[in-house]
Amino acid sequence: MSVALTAASERRSLLISAGIFLTGVVVSMVLVYTQLGQNWVYTYWIAICVGPASLIALAVAHLVRRDPSRMRSLSQRFALSTLLTLGPIAFAGYAAATQMFVDTQDIVVGSAVVIMALLVGARISYVLSFEVRRNVDVLRSGLASVATGQRDVLFPVDSRDELGTLAAQARETVSMLGEEEKRRDEAERMRRETIASISHDLRTPITSLRLLAEAIEDDLVDEQTVKRYAASMRTNVEVLGALIDDLFELARIEAGALTWSMEQIELGEIVDEVVGTLEVEAHQRGIRIDAYTGEKTIILGDQARLRRVMLNLLQNAVRHTPEDGSVTVKIERAGDGYEVEVADSGDGVNPEDRERIFEPFYRGGSEAARTRPGTGLGLAIARAVVEAHGGKIWLEESEAGSRFRFSLAPGGAQAA
Repeated sequence: MSVALTAASERRSLLISAGIFLTGVVVSMVLVYTQLGQNWVYTYWIAICVGPASLIALAVAHLVRRDPSRMRSLSQRFALSTLLTLGPIAFAGYAAATQMFVDTQDIVVGSAVVIMALLVGARISYVLSFEVRRNVDVLRSGLASVATGQRDVLFPVDSRDELGTLAAQARETVSMLGEEEKRRDEAERMRRETIASISHDLRTPITSLRLLAEAIEDDLVDEQTVKRYAASMRTNVEVLGALIDDLFELARIEAGALTWSMEQIELGEIVDEVVGTLEVEAHQRGIRIDAYTGEKTIILGDQARLRRVMLNLLQNAVRHTPEDGSVTVKIERAGDGYEVEVADSGDGVNPEDRERIFEPFYRGGSEAARTRPGTGLGLAIARAVVEAHGGKIWLEESEAGSRFRFSLAPGGAQAA
């Protein structure tokens, strides 16, 4: 396809050059014929002197255009342009003067004028091409720097022509390349941290299971202890199962591979149901849970997965709230949609952790945080579910404790 387009472009260029050449010859001959008393002699010499020289110049120009590799630099190209522009004039003038038996003195003067024009024209071409050649060198050296890994290349081209536009596009491209590399490096960092976190969270229960199994197998414990070890093994298996389920759930959500059961649901009922589920645990620790659901909030969403969001947020709040503390859940109107807030009276989130709080497995960045219950995927799953419903989730500023909020539209954007 590209070869055909190039051939068509070349044919069109040849036709345009042929048309300009014929128009120039005809106009010149008519002008000489009409202005010099309808003298065919002068008209004839215009045709045989100016015509062939101009035709040769056009042919050379098209040969160079067909094979640009013949010209190794812009300086050569500009010099050739000057020669092909003024050369035919010099040749035609000299040939016409010789054939028409012009006085030798006139030939010498005319030749001197033409030589002067050629020299000045060549210098003008070189001077005017200097900025173009400099800008091309700047672009070439800048791109070479980008190829070696530099991303702070400025491409200092001040011209407002095509090269200036090209330099601006090069700067934008390098900037986009740098941003893409940052995103790639960040994704790679998160991948390594995720693998390390998964390895850590798998190692602890598996090690515990192995030690308990070995103790039972070697008959090192009595029957009562065996039952206690079996209960502990079941707990570890449940932890592993929960981790695997959460990983699978998060992976399917992010890959868009889940089937969503979208229906009209009342958000307040989900809140009340989840609060009731956690009341026993909260009561045992002396934590009060207050829910303010207000008016009915009908939305379109997946009931099971929105319940999972509320459960993750409330479990997180209860686990991080000290004894005699409180957890508050509110549903508020926000524009055309609703916002749900889960706040606690715990220690809150450290400022350095705020940006990463919704990352998988991130639990405050300290080893001590890993001793807390949970897989570290609750907030990541909550974010994925809320965003799949067309909403967003964030950590609100708070003087004490933590305040998580998420938004949902009444119609609930259909999850993909």
